[in-house]
Amino acid sequence: MKLRSKLLTILLASALLFGVTQGLIQHYVISPRFAALEKREAKKDLLRCVRTLETETEHLKALTHDWASWDDTCDFIKGGGPDYEEANLVLETFVDASLNAICFFDGNGDLFWGKAVDIETGAPLQIRLLSEGKLLQDHPLFVDASSFVYQKDISKSGIMRTEYGPMLVASLPILNTENKGPVMGTMVMARLITEAMKDRLRDQTQVPFDIKMIDPGYAEADSGDERKVFLKPLDENTLQASMIVKDITGKPRLELSADLPRDILQQGLASMRTARGVTAAAGILFLVLLIWLLEAAIVRPVVRLTGQMLVAGRTGELPGKVFAGRKDEIGTLENEFDSLLETVHSQSKELEEELTAKKNLAEKLEENFQKYKLLAENLKDVVATITPGGYIQYCSPAITEFSGHTVEEVEGRHVFGFMPENSDRERLIELVDNIAKSGESRSMEYVMRAKGGAGFPVESTAKPIMENGKLVLLHCVFRDISERKKVEDEKNRLEAKLQMAQRMEALGALTGGIAHNFNNVLAPIMGNTELAMLDIPEDSQAFKNLQQVLEASDKAKKMVRQILSFSDHGDEDPAMIDIEEVVEETYGLIRASLPSSIEIRKDVEKISGLVYADPKDLQQVLMNICANAAYAMKELGGVVDISLEEQDITEFDLDHSRKIKPGKYVKLSISDNGPGMESEVMQRIFEPYYTTKPVGEGSGMGLSEAFALISKYGGEIKAYSEPGMGASFYIYLPLMAASSKTLSKETLPQGSERILMVDDEEAVLTMTRQMVEHLGYKVTAVDNSPQALKIFEADPQAFDLIITDMTMPYVTGDSLANRILAIRPEMPIILCTGFSEKLSREQARSIGIKAYVTKPVVMAQIAGIIRSVLDQ
Repeated sequence: MKLRSKLLTILLASALLFGVTQGLIQHYVISPRFAALEKREAKKDLLRCVRTLETETEHLKALTHDWASWDDTCDFIKGGGPDYEEANLVLETFVDASLNAICFFDGNGDLFWGKAVDIETGAPLQIRLLSEGKLLQDHPLFVDASSFVYQKDISKSGIMRTEYGPMLVASLPILNTENKGPVMGTMVMARLITEAMKDRLRDQTQVPFDIKMIDPGYAEADSGDERKVFLKPLDENTLQASMIVKDITGKPRLELSADLPRDILQQGLASMRTARGVTAAAGILFLVLLIWLLEAAIVRPVVRLTGQMLVAGRTGELPGKVFAGRKDEIGTLENEFDSLLETVHSQSKELEEELTAKKNLAEKLEENFQKYKLLAENLKDVVATITPGGYIQYCSPAITEFSGHTVEEVEGRHVFGFMPENSDRERLIELVDNIAKSGESRSMEYVMRAKGGAGFPVESTAKPIMENGKLVLLHCVFRDISERKKVEDEKNRLEAKLQMAQRMEALGALTGGIAHNFNNVLAPIMGNTELAMLDIPEDSQAFKNLQQVLEASDKAKKMVRQILSFSDHGDEDPAMIDIEEVVEETYGLIRASLPSSIEIRKDVEKISGLVYADPKDLQQVLMNICANAAYAMKELGGVVDISLEEQDITEFDLDHSRKIKPGKYVKLSISDNGPGMESEVMQRIFEPYYTTKPVGEGSGMGLSEAFALISKYGGEIKAYSEPGMGASFYIYLPLMAASSKTLSKETLPQGSERILMVDDEEAVLTMTRQMVEHLGYKVTAVDNSPQALKIFEADPQAFDLIITDMTMPYVTGDSLANRILAIRPEMPIILCTGFSEKLSREQARSIGIKAYVTKPVVMAQIAGIIRSVLDQ
């Protein structure tokens, strides 16, 4: 197809495409926007009608307020005589205010006075509001006098459905002229929405709307949006807009509708038709003019130039000058064609000179390469020259000591042949790409494969050789960094261990904070329960129920103590303990912390004595051993057996390896059916920092700590294991005394001394004060430490004992104790805490505090501690 035909086809196709595009835009963009504009205007008109109705309601509400907040109305509702009625409640009042009903209800909601009339005829109206004679609480016009607050609007207003049609109503409390109570009753005013009112509102809004009641059973599914407008085209010239209006009860009871002319859409369609005609005529004229201009300015000159170029191509010479003096692109093309032959001749000469220069450069490169080779052969590191494709052109002899390969085995091969498959190949390709783009040296660490197949880490530095902006060679130096990597791995291992310790420390702090708050919640629960039990007969059901509450709270208290012990925040001293209870409590923690694939079986016998130990230490030992068992069985799952029994150990049971003495012992056994341990591992399991776990998963301190703790309490721990037979740990602790788990109820120790009690938790303070006062003491309770300090400073001899919380704002418990002891050094002080990371039991004793109590406390505990401290 010739140029002239192509241009004509393109122009006609463009004109057709323009016409189709314009039609589509008018149909799918402009026309819908006119329709949308029409709908928005229709919605605005209807919403203006709604706002006009709301304004009418507000005017009625304001009129009702003027009457209801009037001293004369208050006197009238109190029974003030007929003067008020004769002066105000006459037909002229109804007509002047356009009111159809006025009602007064007294404070009990009974109708005091009411009247409804047709203001056009003066005839009375029988509305249900008058016939019922009372405003009940569920009536929509009921005003709740009990909720009245000065300047608070408790009025009701809206639209009500009546026998005579929709009616605007307003209900307000009857107050004095200053709008103050008490509320004397309720005043209701109502105005029917008549045709006259509709005409007046139509004149105001300039919208021909109508209001009508709808069926009370109308579904409320579509009435959630109170401003939703429904639009329905009736024909090409009329659009119906409607919306549902809710009455005073919030239910859809009225329909507001208007038939609106579709002037906007019709004007838009007419404008689009005119635009299409004008555009078509202008387009045809423009197309004819454009074709003529293109023919004269482009087509004929290009055809002439093409003919002359064909002649030049056949003869090799130009038939005279082509350039005709034009100043546009075609003139430039003609001028450039004239100089084409001269340019070809000059470039041929330059190409000859460039080939000579490249030959000289190659000779110089060969000379430099020989110098480079001599230097590389005397270096310990491997020096190599590699192509951009990854093939080794040259390699220094150091490669033999480096990897075991000879120079002949390396040169000519691809570098991937000396790297493990799927290792760092992608990174190496990316490195070469970056060097080619930047022209700068780069370094990289990756794994190289020795001749025997083993991998070792190397560091490679590559320097590019560029020619005309392109990468032609890479000079590389390879260095073995195995020793450096070992040092870095050891550093990373120590850093990981430090991070783990820091995370555990942070977790412990978080656990302690939660336990503190939980103990402050438990304290009033347990204390108030005990106080309530003191006033109830022991054989009553209520007493038994409260006893169950106390027992459950005590379990919660023990659980908090377990969590604090496990997180290393417990503060208990070694004491005579019931090991059965410790094992039972720890079993719950173990079950919650191990995965469900691990079955835990427990067999705890009745123990006749007590063990001297810190419960926290025993829990830690049991948790560490069970955690190791679970780790060994994490892939296939398994069973952990925990048993507790008494055992008499005689001289015949002991050998030279056992450190304990003959006597009665408690034997705690922990066994699993995991993979077991080799004898080499068994010999080292109690060594500090020895672990078979990967870096970051174990510190190697669990079993060594367990061994040290059990030894501290005069016991021993033995371990037995074989590969495939699981592992067993046996812990022996001396049985010290007879158990006394059932105590007879005794009279609580009491007194009459004066006690200053300080706690910032009001619930805890109130409960503790009641408990201590029940014991006969005289208590001064203060909820902030600065105030307590002022009271004590005013008369240091006014109190015999001080009980203070630890964690308080402004002045903490230990700071308060220091200030008090500075004034009166012999002052007895008891410190109570839910959890304290700042002050331990030993630190509290060192500053002079007589007793350190962990919340929550029961009455028997606090009674004994108070009496013990006072009697010292």
